[in-house]
Amino acid sequence: MPAADDTILKKFLTAVKQEQAGCLALLATPRDKSAFGYGEACGILQGLNRAERLFEEVVGEEEDETGE
Repeated sequence: MPAADDTILKKFLTAVKQEQAGCLALLATPRDKSAFGYGEACGILQGLNRAERLFEEVVGEEEDETGE
């Protein structure tokens, strides 16, 4: 994988992890769990976790194919 692509992918993964941290912080705040935003944060976090797994699967497969 070219270095530019590698940098973009690393930036993407960093952004995903930052968003995950933000969702976790929101979910960890002692609030009414039925309040608006809690369910949304749960859904967003699930999506981000899935994006991270897909990222790792795709990047891992490409590294295996290229031998890097």
